[in-house]
Amino acid sequence: MRKSLSRGSICAVLSFSLAACTTSTSQMAKEPHKVPKSALCRSYVQTNDQNLRYQIHTELNRRGIHPATCDKMVQDQNNAAAALAAVAVIGAAVAVCSNNNCGGGSSGYGYAWDQFQHPNAFGLMWACRSRATGQFADNYHCNGLAMHDNTWPGMYL
Repeated sequence: MRKSLSRGSICAVLSFSLAACTTSTSQMAKEPHKVPKSALCRSYVQTNDQNLRYQIHTELNRRGIHPATCDKMVQDQNNAAAALAAVAVIGAAVAVCSNNNCGGGSSGYGYAWDQFQHPNAFGLMWACRSRATGQFADNYHCNGLAMHDNTWPGMYL
């Protein structure tokens, strides 16, 4: 429930912010010089209204902005919005994990990294272990997990 609420909130914020970057015919008729460049370009690229497109084209030319540059600007804005959404989703995942002990502790399922001193090796080494049994497992089971030794601290071979 918490995940879908977070995702929905993020999508709503991004939708409203991108929608706010468009221009209407009435805005163009009243004070076209007050419409931001980003809103002009987004509307120029997205509108099907040929009259509005002509008004925006005229305003872009008046400002010395070549209309062909609008496609790249809109693409860059969309990429930035996608990156922002990814950061927000990662932040939400980290918050959920910090409240639900996703990456550490001694829960009895999954795998975790263990750091220990091997008697036949010099220095410390890392190995993947099953949380249920404590037995060593292939390292691919721990791929993507943070290397924190909080499941078996101080455990030796």
